Amino acid sequence: MKLEELFQQSGVKKSHAAKILNVSPNTVSNWVKGSSYPTLDKAIQLAKLLHVEITDLYEE
Repeated sequence: MKLEELFQQSGVKKSHAAKILNVSPNTVSNWVKGSSYPTLDKAIQLAKLLHVEITDLYEE
């Protein structure tokens, strides 16, 4: 996932995303590192928050 880049482009802070998505900041960090992945419902919410398509979360 290219989440780090998407967070930078959107200007959304990871801590803000964690709060909005009701997950821990560590969870968002793990998503960014690729050590875990969001569930489908969280991925949909994250895509909306970052103003991207859900497929953008997973494209290389």
